[in-house]
Amino acid sequence: MYKGIPRPACTFPVDKDKYNLLTCIDKLEWSAPSSLPKTARIKQAVYHGNEIYAIDEKGKLVLGPKNTVEFFKDKTLIQIDYLYVEYAYFVTETTVYNSNTLPVPFFEADIGNSIRELKCGAQHGYIITSKSIYSFGNSSYGQRMSINAVSGIDLVPELYLTDTIFTGGWNTYILRQGIFYGWGYNQVRIYIY
Repeated sequence: MYKGIPRPACTFPVDKDKYNLLTCIDKLEWSAPSSLPKTARIKQAVYHGNEIYAIDEKGKLVLGPKNTVEFFKDKTLIQIDYLYVEYAYFVTETTVYNSNTLPVPFFEADIGNSIRELKCGAQHGYIITSKSIYSFGNSSYGQRMSINAVSGIDLVPELYLTDTIFTGGWNTYILRQGIFYGWGYNQVRIYIY
């Protein structure tokens, strides 16, 4: 495997003007499927455990385990992300899938609601939709904005709705109306002045 990528997981942006999919795969010492068009360009690539996933500029999954690529062949992905020690997540405009539970959706947006982004920390994450924010995963340090968060998917209270949310390993920060809020394990001692 490529020694420049830390284990167990790493997301890396690819400069689409410099690298097409094949040069990126070559850099990672992987081989592309023989049916892959040589002009495909990577939008995002995620290395998770022993697997690499990549989506092209059209939102097609072009690299990953054969059964996963086959499952997503008729779907357009807007993002791929992962929890540090858990699973890869695949995001379409209306659905989030988890690599561990395919083909069952992990999350489906309500009718008239679309998924804008997924933010993942080490063991928790947020699904940001056009109307609301949902949290999921571990909250042992209160990183899901509540120490009492259950293990499923929870709607984030309206008080914390924002367009700017950041996830760290075991923490979450939001910027709302010019005020910076934080939850979780503050191992780096962030102070706000």
